[in-house]
Amino acid sequence: VAQRTAELSSANASLAAEVQIRKTVEQDLRETQQELVHAAKLAVLGQISAGLAHELNQPLAALRTLSDNALVLMEKERLPETRGNLERISQLVGRLGELTRRLKTFAHKPGTQPVPTPLRAAAGNAQALLDERLRRAAVSLTVEVEPEALAVLAEPSQIEQVLVNLLANAIDALASDARPDAPPRQVVLRARSEGTRVLIEVCDSGPGIAPAMRERLFEPFATSKPAGAGLGLGLMISRRIVRAFGGELSAADAPQGGSRFVIDLPAVPDPETALADAE
Repeated sequence: VAQRTAELSSANASLAAEVQIRKTVEQDLRETQQELVHAAKLAVLGQISAGLAHELNQPLAALRTLSDNALVLMEKERLPETRGNLERISQLVGRLGELTRRLKTFAHKPGTQPVPTPLRAAAGNAQALLDERLRRAAVSLTVEVEPEALAVLAEPSQIEQVLVNLLANAIDALASDARPDAPPRQVVLRARSEGTRVLIEVCDSGPGIAPAMRERLFEPFATSKPAGAGLGLGLMISRRIVRAFGGELSAADAPQGGSRFVIDLPAVPDPETALADAE
């Protein structure tokens, strides 16, 4: 009996040690995945940095001109025109502040706990980050979120990261579309409720998913972009983010042509409350 007791105690100790090792490994894996997600986010910011620099430089140049003009107008005691210049300066400062706020929100290291995340705000932030890129590629983006308070259970900056990844891929596909009969460059982001789930679609009018890429789309380093234009990690990381919040990310050819990516996530039971909390 004593020997059997000793054997059981030894087995229990060994099992407890193994459980602790597994917990440590799982924690390390979670931290590594969070670092990978954050690194991918910074890579996206690097890719859109030229557009962001333009977004900042344009109002900064306008601020300098307006402030110089305001000094001249004040010296000439043309107060109504001076007031107009100062009002425009205030508007531009507000625009710069909003852009930097969006950048800080997007770039910060996310948490892991899902919270009610209003989709209209997430889509608006993603659109703002890609606004200059949309203009340069002459791409029209339409955002349709119904109802307006529609929200999902996720981490806000990570959902923005997924939307930025999908929208950026759509823009790139349209910009590189060399078909002579290519339709107008359009991207549509739709979100709707289906029971306890929310479906978010990103559709474009591009050439669709290349057959050679169809099976490898969500694999690491799978990309049809030229060297230096991307690592092929965006879709893989986006799918992992979505799955971490109990959802799924899938892709297919859109019925009307182009590609269609669908995010399926848990809905927030009371979206009106989620919208009020976000405000």
